[in-house]
Amino acid sequence: MARKPSKPAIHTLESPALPSTLSNPSVGSDLAIQLFHELAPVSAYEKLVAQNIIANEQQAMDLRKRRDAILRHRAGDMIALKLVRRRDRKEAGPDPQSDADIRELVRAWIFCEQGASGAIADHDIDEERALTDAYIEYADLLNDIGKQLNQLENRRRRLRDDYRTLQIERHASETIEDAEILGGSND
Repeated sequence: MARKPSKPAIHTLESPALPSTLSNPSVGSDLAIQLFHELAPVSAYEKLVAQNIIANEQQAMDLRKRRDAILRHRAGDMIALKLVRRRDRKEAGPDPQSDADIRELVRAWIFCEQGASGAIADHDIDEERALTDAYIEYADLLNDIGKQLNQLENRRRRLRDDYRTLQIERHASETIEDAEILGGSND
């Protein structure tokens, strides 16, 4: 009969300095934890402002990823359509491709896998042109995302300024204003 382990096999590491939202791996990322340690908040209010800075950074990263995904997926659709049309007209380029081959090549390009851009170029397809066409097609949506990113950048500056002010005030209250040197006078 097999013995049951006395301790669970999975251990979670939590830093006591981290708020619970950042120590939970499903909520906080490695970057969030690194930012929190870099900011090194001491007071409860500093911790709150630090959490807002981190949340703001994560929102900005998510928006950038969304913007890039929109562009690359739409451009990928355009590239796939060109490849299918060329194949069907017998202008396939290096070698005729099946639908599955085209899907795999475009998927690799969308996710920026090594060699995918070169393979697209081998078929005389300008990926920059496809990205430009995708941008033009989704210009309104991408402009809205750009405005949101600008708002987040402005909020980040304000939060960082507030955080610096809090740290300066805390350091100022920790200094000794009048210090007297004892002993060893040369009068």
